[in-house]
Amino acid sequence: MVELEDVKGFLRIDFNEDDNLINDCIKASDQFLKGAGCSDASAPELYNQAQKLLISNMYENRVPVVVGSTSSALDFSLQTIMLQLKADAPASDST
Repeated sequence: MVELEDVKGFLRIDFNEDDNLINDCIKASDQFLKGAGCSDASAPELYNQAQKLLISNMYENRVPVVVGSTSSALDFSLQTIMLQLKADAPASDST
């Protein structure tokens, strides 16, 4: 899982007031990716990058509705990384 300082560097944040919010975003992004079938086992750097992209989206779009904006699907790079992580994930035991 990605570390707080890595995320703050990615987001270009140099203050500590939002550390709790960012930590919550880190946990939520991990749960989101694992719930979507992505594994960090085979490509941890790629998983961390997916987390950073997702956290950036969560952090910068904290309001449920933005007036004058259209909602869109996850960014193309995040979708591509998630597909790659899913393909590399070990097969689950269905028995």
